[in-house]
Amino acid sequence: MTNTTKKPRFIKPPNKLKMKVGVGGIDERLLDQAQVFIQKSETNFKPIAEDLLKDVNAALKNLRSAPEEQKEKYRDELAGAIMQLKANGGMFRYQLISEIAALALHFLENTKTVNDDALQVVDVHAKTIHIILANDLKGDGGKEGFALVKELEKACKRFFDKYNT
Repeated sequence: MTNTTKKPRFIKPPNKLKMKVGVGGIDERLLDQAQVFIQKSETNFKPIAEDLLKDVNAALKNLRSAPEEQKEKYRDELAGAIMQLKANGGMFRYQLISEIAALALHFLENTKTVNDDALQVVDVHAKTIHIILANDLKGDGGKEGFALVKELEKACKRFFDKYNT
């Protein structure tokens, strides 16, 4: 028996996606222009957010009354509306809304039990966002915003402790 060791041969498969779209990225100048536009934009986010909150409330209502086989559909609708709030809040200088929506989304994605208590926790997040909009609390909300987020985190923790999820 001979002891010959062969060097491994590495095969690099073709990157078909890269061949289709090419290489490179977005021109830095375009990114800078987009950032300036966003910062100077005077778009009123409140009506947009209120419409998204209507979607959240409609999905909550549907989830409460849905038969078991349709709950996943409405849970996805609820998650979608919350994702929109999370994505758009910071862009329109409502970072606190993004943070609260992220917390609600994390809660929804990590709870196995979608019962009335779970829906009430999500509802409290939505009502908090509504209050933020009503009082035009832009930015991170300062100490009060931090306290709000901490209380919402505690509510989520109490739910998880109760239902062991």
